[in-house]
Amino acid sequence: MCIRDRDNAVLGEYRNLIVDEAHNMEKTAAEYLGVRVSYWSFRNLYHRLYEEEPKRSGTLQQMDFRLSKAGLDEKTQSMVYKQLNYLKHSSLNLKEKVQVFYNELSRQLREKYANAAGGAEDNRVRYFKNFKYFNQLSLQIEELKQSLDSFNRNIEKMIEVLQDLDDNTFEFQDQILRELMAIAEDGNRLINDFDFCLLAEADHFVYWLDVPRNERNNDCLLYTSPSPRDR
Repeated sequence: MCIRDRDNAVLGEYRNLIVDEAHNMEKTAAEYLGVRVSYWSFRNLYHRLYEEEPKRSGTLQQMDFRLSKAGLDEKTQSMVYKQLNYLKHSSLNLKEKVQVFYNELSRQLREKYANAAGGAEDNRVRYFKNFKYFNQLSLQIEELKQSLDSFNRNIEKMIEVLQDLDDNTFEFQDQILRELMAIAEDGNRLINDFDFCLLAEADHFVYWLDVPRNERNNDCLLYTSPSPRDR
């Protein structure tokens, strides 16, 4: 017997397994092996990198401040700030595309399913491959995916620029570089998870979404989990 993730085994073959708190095993396994993507998955990504409202913040703002005190030569300064500005634009563009998609998805689903939720805060909806509302928002989805791809590629280029600088060119250089690498890793994982949820075509998985009833809430959660019979 083995326990599988969506790609294959995560635990090797075994004959006996002792589990503490076994009554929570199925729920925990579903959460660990499943995939969740929400508005906040994207928001946390670009917010960590760069945000302008309500005030400028994030790793790039900290980097900008440290670079301003570094006394770089003109050529190096031009190269670094060129990529820095590209990346700031990518972050703001991703924010825009995320809001457009999630606002519209939440609005359409709320119109369709809100009454079915009764008194519940959220309404859970099962979906399948070629889900109608994903098809209707194919343009917004494609623009969001392109924006996320650009976001990821520009982070990678920024990382390359920093790696080419001498050590301690500016204060907290190593910490900022490691944070950019962590954001890049999360961004690449997110685009794969987003595709996995949208396609809804993996065998032995079920797909659903939670539709927020509150009109001020656009956090429509896409969620997949191994089918109960395959856990």
